[in-house]
Order: sequence, then structure tokens, then C-alpha cells
Amino acid sequence: MVAISDHSYQQLLFETEALGQPVARLKLGRGASASTHGAIIGDLVQDWRSQHLWLVSCRVDDHDAAAKAALSANDFRCIETLVTLERTIDGNQAMPDGISQATDDDCDACIQIGRRAFGHDRFHMDDRIDNDLADRVKANWVRNSLQGRADAALVSHEAGQTRGFVLCLHNGDNAIIDLIAVANDGQGRGIGGKLVAGALSHYRGRAKRMLVGTQHDNLASRALYERMGFVRVKTEVTYHWVNPEILS
Repeated sequence: MVAISDHSYQQLLFETEALGQPVARLKLGRGASASTHGAIIGDLVQDWRSQHLWLVSCRVDDHDAAAKAALSANDFRCIETLVTLERTIDGNQAMPDGISQATDDDCDACIQIGRRAFGHDRFHMDDRIDNDLADRVKANWVRNSLQGRADAALVSHEAGQTRGFVLCLHNGDNAIIDLIAVANDGQGRGIGGKLVAGALSHYRGRAKRMLVGTQHDNLASRALYERMGFVRVKTEVTYHWVNPEILS
């Protein structure tokens, strides 16, 4: 990690491997003015150019006007608005029929679902990132999660086929839906709701709250969580800086 004042950035090994170019994340210090943010970010951009970094992401609170202005002034582009939703995990959620723990037999199907199911995430929404690379990020994310990164991996089966998955993390009192997807030809049949209900059931007595992030523009996803009792607790925006001297 490299730090300048209260700002820091670090290279992201997973994204770098998946995208085939050096990728990093910028974290801004809080409370600075737009001019202070801007001066530091400007110096960092020069460092990134000399280091041949390709992509740098930065996520800030949607109400942080100073940070947003400084990022925009330094050629960062707003890619997505991300909402975080939360609900209490109670003791009444039963495990739905057809939802079970993932096994090795589900791995290939889940990876293929992950490769094809996403379109609203920041990698797919950035027109400077090839969609094939964005698909690879999600496929690798699923593979790593099933190989041990996820605290829990649940799948939906229909007629002996894997039709969707939910991958979760666990941090103290919080369970987090890290990634969820349904096969494209399984959409509209309630599989997503069953997967969320399965995650809630799995964490009964293990966590107090469940959190999930989704894009503001993903109306179907937001509606699903709201129907299941989740409420919005945070709104952030994600910015990307892409080195104009390096093509994807």
C-alpha cells in the first residue's frame, strides 16, 4: 500500500490477474476540500502513469461532493451508483426446497453462470473494459469463492441442474451476500428469492444482520431485496481512472 497524507492506494492482485493489466484501488481521506483532494490525486495520477498502472477505482459516499469533484477533475469517470441494503436475521427463515450447500459437482456450472449472468457491475458498465475481460473477472470470482474464499456457498437445483448460486462472507455480527446469480434461462422463476432466503436461513444464530450491495440501476435486484425486508443503509459511487496510454 502507498499512502500520501490521508490518501492511499494499493494494487489489487485478483483484478490484476483477471484483467491482465495492473489494477489498483484508491482510498481518499475524509473531510478534505476539493482542492486538497485534487492536488493529491493529481500527483498520484502522475505516479500511476510512470508505473504503467492501467485501472484505478475509487468508491466514495454519494454525498461527498468534494471528493466527487476532485475525482472528476482528474479524469476519473463515474461508473456506478452502489446501494448497500441490510436486514435483521431472525429465527423464522426456513431453508427453501431446492437450496443446498454447493459441492464440487456444482463448480463448473456456477462458474459458467457467473461468466454469463452479470451486466450491471462496474467492470461491465465501463465501456473502456472489454466485456470478455469483465466476464473473466466474475468467473474467477466464483471459482475463488468456491475454492475457499466464501464462508458459505449455496446453490439452487432444478431437475438435477445447477440453476443459481449465492456466495456469502461472514464478519462478526454481519453476514454479507458477496455474489449472487441465476442462470439466464432461469430468470423470473423465483430462484433469486429462494437463494436469498437460503442465505438468511444458513446464518440463523450465526450472525445478526445480512448486508448486500447492488447497483442503483439494477431495478430487479433492488426490488427483490426490498420485498425480502432489506432496507437501504448506504449509497456510494464508484469511479474509474483508466490509463489512456494503455489499451485493454
